[in-house]
Amino acid sequence: MNKVLFFEKAVVPTFYLFARLVRNNLGQNRSSLHSKSPNGIKVIFSFQPQ
Repeated sequence: MNKVLFFEKAVVPTFYLFARLVRNNLGQNRSSLHSKSPNGIKVIFSFQPQ
């Protein structure tokens, strides 16, 4: 249960912030989004418990 609580506290806010950054990048410059997006997604999914 502790792992689930940690997962929610650590990953959910991180994903929320990342989603806001993606939304801002979409509004400003689409070209740089492609270079930043895959790394950001890898970082988020690396937090998931195996």
